[in-house]
Amino acid sequence: MRNKRMRIVVGLLAVCFVTLLSAYAQGEKTKVKGLITARTGDTIVLKTTDGSTMTVTLDDDTKVQQPKGLGIRKKQMSGAVLIPGLKVSVDGTSQDATHVLAKSITFDGDDLETAEMIQAGLSPTEQKVATNQQNIEANKQNVASNKATIDANAAEASKRFSELSDYDTKAQLDVHFASGSSDISSTAACSCWVYMTATVCM
Repeated sequence: MRNKRMRIVVGLLAVCFVTLLSAYAQGEKTKVKGLITARTGDTIVLKTTDGSTMTVTLDDDTKVQQPKGLGIRKKQMSGAVLIPGLKVSVDGTSQDATHVLAKSITFDGDDLETAEMIQAGLSPTEQKVATNQQNIEANKQNVASNKATIDANAAEASKRFSELSDYDTKAQLDVHFASGSSDISSTAACSCWVYMTATVCM
């Protein structure tokens, strides 16, 4: 009889030990409230009420809920509603000081409406930023194209200037003037020289 009781006690202790190990492996239960500041895939970043930053991971078991009425009933929602600007309350297990694995995430309907309005206001701004970036890239390409054209024109001008000293002499002649006069001397008869195809007379 005593041995039977001992086996029961040992069995209960073993069950408790396994439960403690399981709880330790899963992490300590925690609750976090804050504002979603960013989201990437199944990870959201919260700015908590004390000003710190907490990273919350969602998995297939995470429930996203919106309380209905007095808050007793909860409407199951898609994880897509977890957008930046939404205030949420997260129940989950702590992975470390700054990471939580979410079991459930709840939010108020009014807070969701506010977050959606914020996102709607940001969307045109993001489109303008994207358009400005495209214009900047186009301007950069135009500047590069114009620079290439300017460089080509400068090279052509430089080539033409360098070719100014390259010429062929077609004819030569001596012109005589009387001292102090601009009249061509007529004392000599007309002399002619033929250079290639040109005839020059004086």
